[in-house]
Amino acid sequence: MATPPVFTAGAVLTAAQMNAIGGWLLSSGSMGTSTTKTVDNVFTSDYDNYYIIIQGLKQAGTTNSLQWRTGGATNTTSNYAYGRSYQDTSAMAWEAGSTGTTSLPLGSTVATVDYSFEMLVTTPFATNQTQGWFRQVSNNTTPVAWFGWNIFKATTSFDGFIFTTGGNMSAGTYRVYGLRN
Repeated sequence: MATPPVFTAGAVLTAAQMNAIGGWLLSSGSMGTSTTKTVDNVFTSDYDNYYIIIQGLKQAGTTNSLQWRTGGATNTTSNYAYGRSYQDTSAMAWEAGSTGTTSLPLGSTVATVDYSFEMLVTTPFATNQTQGWFRQVSNNTTPVAWFGWNIFKATTSFDGFIFTTGGNMSAGTYRVYGLRN
């Protein structure tokens, strides 16, 4: 038996089949060619948890960050807290985080190489502290992987995010999934 759900063209789907789906694609597209990618109106009360994926990103800079958004406005308050570590082929280190920054600094990368990023985000739309866990990989002559956590310390409802790089992007795609409760 095939792993459900298996859909065929023209088939009528039952509630049980629809309820078996774990994640729904809510938004996807190109990362564009500027230093920012804004994704608004993706976090709603329909889901408590979300999964953000960025693949094949190439950029001119070496830094990346993320900020939450509400109603088209970026939240720049000092309520972002984070911690992160990195590992390459020769070392692993914990980098001291912060409890009061105006954005979530993600791991650095090497300019013009493929970069992939994913983040699990919990309760961004609810009036709770938004939390997340991320990992990313830069494909370089010495590949580097970053792992980290983040918390927005205020109880704010968010409906989107902005991903910012240190230089113009030249390739890459993003996807945002809502995860069933």
